[in-house]
Amino acid sequence: MLVFLSGCSTMDLPKVSGFASPARPAALPSLGLTRKEVSALMTRPVTVGYQIDPSTGLSKPITANSLYGTEILIIGGETYIVDQYITGDAGAVRGSLEDRLVPMVFKNDLLVGNSQAALDGLKAKQKPDEK
Repeated sequence: MLVFLSGCSTMDLPKVSGFASPARPAALPSLGLTRKEVSALMTRPVTVGYQIDPSTGLSKPITANSLYGTEILIIGGETYIVDQYITGDAGAVRGSLEDRLVPMVFKNDLLVGNSQAALDGLKAKQKPDEK
């Protein structure tokens, strides 16, 4: 009997439906795309938390638009628009919201940077009187 049961313990268990697998971040847009094209790729509802329904005890997702904010930078006489997008879902990504933001840097309506490192490099070139 033990031999029979031990063989069952090595079987793969089916995945339980009802449990979502962690969300994978979408691939970042390619440099050179227009701001409109990037918006079409990146704009989507993102789960930022959960709220318990007091009447049922079930959790409901709290969603927000993935475009978190926009800022305009003027560096060396050039104008840059930076759109900050939220990536991932609250249940799949640990850390603060700032850790989940990905800046999209545009110059002349074209994507020239798609990471925090690109934004940091740009801001490093900014003179104190431009801030």
